[in-house]
Amino acid sequence: MTTKEANKKLRILLDNWIEKEVELIFHLRSGKTLEGKLLFVPQFNYIIKEKNSGLAVNILKHAVDYIERKPSEKKISF
Repeated sequence: MTTKEANKKLRILLDNWIEKEVELIFHLRSGKTLEGKLLFVPQFNYIIKEKNSGLAVNILKHAVDYIERKPSEKKISF
């Protein structure tokens, strides 16, 4: 897979998360984490709506170690 193909697949995934307002956890290289919904993805950063404060936060892509979906809080009853 070329870098161009990988970037295209990543862009599709990120656009899907934006559209569905998926709760995400951003693990930063500093060791901190931010929870929120992805609003926009310019070329070099992520714009998220931070869960606790409700403010829009600009995160440089180079500051992010990895991103994960927040686990569902739905409880399963038996």
